[in-house]
Amino acid sequence: MKQGANPADLQPAINRLSALIALGDGDVESLRATSNQVFALSAGQELIKLSQVTSRSAIVLKGWLARVRQGRQGKRQILDIYVPGDIITPTPRVDPYVAGAIVALQDVALCLTPASPGDTLRDAFQLCRQMDEGRLLRQIYRLGRMTASERMYDWMIEIRDRLRIAGLAADNEFKLPVTQDLVADILGLTAVHTNRTLKDLRLSGKLTWRMGKVRIAAE
Repeated sequence: MKQGANPADLQPAINRLSALIALGDGDVESLRATSNQVFALSAGQELIKLSQVTSRSAIVLKGWLARVRQGRQGKRQILDIYVPGDIITPTPRVDPYVAGAIVALQDVALCLTPASPGDTLRDAFQLCRQMDEGRLLRQIYRLGRMTASERMYDWMIEIRDRLRIAGLAADNEFKLPVTQDLVADILGLTAVHTNRTLKDLRLSGKLTWRMGKVRIAAE
């Protein structure tokens, strides 16, 4: 743990929460106060192990994480991705838990949400939890009913929209600091199929992914 976050690191979360509900000055100050305690994870390190009890949400300040489910045969499925500005929320139960390991894809910085948030922040965190569920349902539909090209395009649109709300994407271009192998695990494809799908989308003019940057054609 290190002391004190750069105020700019918290801005994506403020942008995202403000897009859901109007935050007051007190809400922002409450968020800034908790961001003074920053937790760091190295790439590959787990934040929350499967079914581990947790009671506080965490704000992603820097870096990307993945919510992963590992099968008995060693195959993994990435259920969701967390980007800067996202709120990682536990499932509300008698003993809150997170269903799946959350792994840092790169060096990550996080802070906990306020222990006693006001009504507005509490509502905002609840909306974030509902959006997490919505993304999970979208992922289920994407894997079950879409073609490879449709999966790739839909997922790229989703990431673009999330980064744009957080103020981390300009128009239709954004940084994508992950590998093709990881995208394959997100979309339930082989590495070869992923590469071929990206080539097809590039030739169709829908999107390009070069040097860690994705550009989506104007819709």
